[in-house]
Amino acid sequence: MMFSKKQVSLALALYSASSCANWSYVAAQEELVPLCKTVETVYDFVLDDFISAPWYAHQQAENTFAPPTRNNCVRAEYELREEPTIPWGYTVDVYNSGRDDDGTFVEADLCAFQEQDEDPSNDGKLRVAPCFVPKAGSGSFWVVAYDESEGYALISAGQPTRPGVDGCLTGGSIDDQGLWIFSRSPVRDEGLINSVREIARDAGFDITVLNDVSHENCGDYGAPEPICQDVETSFPVWPFGNQDCDWVEKYSWFACFFHSDQCPDVCGKCD
Repeated sequence: MMFSKKQVSLALALYSASSCANWSYVAAQEELVPLCKTVETVYDFVLDDFISAPWYAHQQAENTFAPPTRNNCVRAEYELREEPTIPWGYTVDVYNSGRDDDGTFVEADLCAFQEQDEDPSNDGKLRVAPCFVPKAGSGSFWVVAYDESEGYALISAGQPTRPGVDGCLTGGSIDDQGLWIFSRSPVRDEGLINSVREIARDAGFDITVLNDVSHENCGDYGAPEPICQDVETSFPVWPFGNQDCDWVEKYSWFACFFHSDQCPDVCGKCD
């Protein structure tokens, strides 16, 4: 599968690939961890419940790939795979989508897996990456707080390692910042958002990095339906020179086999 620039950008925007740092940098960051509270993830986290319905981001940290101009209609969907991916063994399909301020639709197909061990306090630790990336290159996706009945989740790109303005930040630069407030509903609930912000503050996060995400004029959150319309200009038709859709209609019995992309209506592709 080929990935567009926008797909890779959104992948990096929503899920930090913290493993890109070199070992000397990681060692230096570990020295800062004691300055920050140790983040605890959801105890006895049930993945099936978490992925049972879409999530809508209402606040998220800015990074290079998610500027404030892309804080629109951000939605995340998850589905447990019947079989792990080959060769890396990811167990969860992830589909993220959003829009730029100009309405441009962006999306990314990702993969995830759960970092399970014998300690149920670590059940809420997942890792996410584009599906072609080995697990070693995936980024942390920690479910810090989650209440299905209230319909919220607080997500972090791992353990905060460095002081911010008021609390601590994940990652070593703006590139791999990661903090999200999710809701089950796209309808904004300021009371719920403020409540989750306080949870994040109490956990030691710098919540000044959180920016609002708009969910107005999002339609059904899917990619806009392509306009099925014949082109108005002429185009090369070998060996007949430049022709238009009127010519394709006249010789549709063979021309549509080659030029239905230019003339979808004439060739019956819009029905």
